Amino acid sequence: MEIKPFTIQEQTSPRMPDDFWETSPPKQETRTPETPPKQETRKPETPPKQETRPPQTPPPTQVQDDGVYKPCKGFNKLFCKSDSIKKVQTCLELEPTGNYDQKLNNILGSYGFLSGFNDTDVERICNEVQRRKEGQRRLDAERDAKIQQKKREQEEFRRQYPQTIQNPATETDDWG
Repeated sequence: MEIKPFTIQEQTSPRMPDDFWETSPPKQETRTPETPPKQETRKPETPPKQETRPPQTPPPTQVQDDGVYKPCKGFNKLFCKSDSIKKVQTCLELEPTGNYDQKLNNILGSYGFLSGFNDTDVERICNEVQRRKEGQRRLDAERDAKIQQKKREQEEFRRQYPQTIQNPATETDDWG
């Protein structure tokens, strides 16, 4: 028995163009004999930069270096002492020491006086404090009225429909 060599014949598809299966050869780096091949160049490693921070200053204390608050007139600010500060502390229901300390500064910040206040602002601050207190009282009264109304409605419902409310602990199951 004789074995015939197998040959592959090129066939073209009527629907495919002739160059459909052809692929372009991968691009190769072209170089001339005098050009050496490209090598990856690395930069010398530099140590990471250390951040230089300014020395941290301690937070200000409530008392000045000389042990007392400095008197101030016109503009009242932190570590200052005046009669207008006493008036503001009284409006805020704080102990009226007359010292503008950090606690007073934080409270006045919530009223919009972040860096201090003028002597002419005392009345405005007191009015704003009073307005907020009245607003809170009104909100509290409205909340209390709503709670009372809901309690009345619940009591009325229980009177009208006494059998709909049952204690789950005393309920018995018909299923045994």
